[in-house]
Amino acid sequence: MKKTSDLNTATNLKNAGLNADQLQRLSTAIHQDVKDNLYDGATFIVARHGVIGLHEAVGFANRAAKRSLQLNDVFQILSVTKAFTDTIILSLIERGELALTTRVGDIIPELNVQAKEIVTVFHLITHTAGSPQVILPLKAKLMGNLDAIIKAITPLDLINTPGKYVSYSPLWGHALLGEIIRRAR
Repeated sequence: MKKTSDLNTATNLKNAGLNADQLQRLSTAIHQDVKDNLYDGATFIVARHGVIGLHEAVGFANRAAKRSLQLNDVFQILSVTKAFTDTIILSLIERGELALTTRVGDIIPELNVQAKEIVTVFHLITHTAGSPQVILPLKAKLMGNLDAIIKAITPLDLINTPGKYVSYSPLWGHALLGEIIRRAR
């Protein structure tokens, strides 16, 4: 017989449109993938309408050291975050809190004098800001520190006229977009 708390959970899942059997199949499949060495581990959450149906950490953060993955472990997902950053920027534009024509220097005044007057949000999103080819402007241990990144990249000179050429930098443009989001809120 199920406990009352289990019935409430099952009812909550059903009311949220979540299927307990499907959630269990997902969990079982991920556990099996880790066991079969398809990948070292995964942290995942399935929720709908504010109801969390499944939240697990499975496998290893470091298989060789036999360190289990924890729910609060931090992942280096690198450029995956750029899509989230772009979505938030576009949401700010949609709400009228920002425009494609907004000058970056109006929000980040410490930006290089040359860049602050002409680089716009549009230039950052389209990689046409004339950005310097910056990969690691500071020590690797500080790469997750947006304050340190902004301090390192804002004095850098542009290499092209904004709007004229595509100049992709793995860090420069999206770090500035991230800082715009932080300051716009």
